[in-house]
Amino acid sequence: MTNKAYKKNTPDNSENTGSDQRKDFESFFRLFYTDLCKYTYRFTNNREISKDIVQSVFLKVWEQKDFWDDFDSAKSYLYKSVRNEALNYKKHVEVERKTRSEVRQRIKQWKETSRPDDNEKRMDLVREGINTLPDKCQEIFKLSRDSGLTYNEIAEVLGLSVKTVETQMGRAFKKLRSYVKVHQSKIILLLAFLLSS
Repeated sequence: MTNKAYKKNTPDNSENTGSDQRKDFESFFRLFYTDLCKYTYRFTNNREISKDIVQSVFLKVWEQKDFWDDFDSAKSYLYKSVRNEALNYKKHVEVERKTRSEVRQRIKQWKETSRPDDNEKRMDLVREGINTLPDKCQEIFKLSRDSGLTYNEIAEVLGLSVKTVETQMGRAFKKLRSYVKVHQSKIILLLAFLLSS
């Protein structure tokens, strides 16, 4: 393949038909696919995710007909695109890891500071609190907590962005903390009143 990887699809270049573009695109895909996957793997440490990222970038290029004037600009565009996608993936994985770590830490604290019956009461409050969440927020939370789906998997199942899933999970945790705190206080006040009467 020559250094003219793609030509701009303009009136001055009408001889480059759709068939020619497809052939050029397929040649370019075969030329760079493996190297791009290896490059992406440095960020993801996951071969399947790396393949998905590279294929996604190529798909966007084809759908947008975002063709280039020359070989070098095409090559740099592809590497820059897969790098950005891989960094976004790493960011989402890190957010998810921190969230799960926070959940595990809270559960550990509850177990360390609560008697068995207190812990059960607290979990009952959490279950009640989950039922007060908005429908979409509740569905996302249950997919994460009950089904063990990752944020990426939840986003794919519900047709949402990963960012939306992260935001909804953050809201769920905030609302549940508030619900448990308020209702625990009410229980403590009720016990205090009963014991003093």
